[in-house]
Amino acid sequence: SIQVLKSSPKASSNNSPEAIAKSNVFIELELSKSKPYVGEQITAVYKLYFSQEIRSPELLENPSYTGFWHEEYDLGKNYPISEEYRNGKKFQVATLKKLVLIPQRSGKLPIASMDLEVPVAIPTNNRDFFGRRTSRMINVICSSGDKVLNVKALPKEGKPSNFSGAVGDFKFTTKLDRDSIQTNESANLSLRITGNGNLRMIELPTFDVPNDIEAYEPKYKESIQLKKIGLSGYKREEYLLIPRNKGSYKIGSVSFSYFNPRKKKYISIES
Repeated sequence: SIQVLKSSPKASSNNSPEAIAKSNVFIELELSKSKPYVGEQITAVYKLYFSQEIRSPELLENPSYTGFWHEEYDLGKNYPISEEYRNGKKFQVATLKKLVLIPQRSGKLPIASMDLEVPVAIPTNNRDFFGRRTSRMINVICSSGDKVLNVKALPKEGKPSNFSGAVGDFKFTTKLDRDSIQTNESANLSLRITGNGNLRMIELPTFDVPNDIEAYEPKYKESIQLKKIGLSGYKREEYLLIPRNKGSYKIGSVSFSYFNPRKKKYISIES
């Protein structure tokens, strides 16, 4: 017969298999910035740290991003693994998820936690048939914890009248491929915004075409990619212009304004 006793304080100490497993496996959320502006992109990275052998984690709770526009990086089929030291202890680090977050309003915006169940192999004092030390699997619940971002409103001072929400670092250019043509011939006028920031939410400005010039619907093209700094690329529109009468025509200038969070000021560019 076996008499089963209540656990003693020593049994639940830091030396218990459960305590060892929890101290050797944890998850963290790294944010590139804790106090961004509205519309400013930041990167969020979920990392799993482990110094023991583990099995494939099971996702229990996926984080939510209410109040944010977000887009995930493609990390491939296998989690990228690196090494990192914490308090002199070496950990394997698996990048579970990486994404760009762009807050859509000011104030305190919560990011719900990511929760995982991770099977951890803890060595025991037992030996197998060949004398090798056996391990015991213990399931550990890891949580990144709830986070709160303090999002700053864009300043009212110096805000241009034509500002439409572009936040980042951009260049704006216009180009007319030729300025002397025959009647009923065509010319191309293009507008292009290049840089990094909330490119997905930016609309290209429009311009007024004189009545005697026929303008077709513009051809739109974009190339936006997730890079280390976040969203980066360009947006472009190209107009086909055909004058129906002889003469000189003036197309009015076009301006584009954006807020640069690094310089903390608005910038306007005239074509």
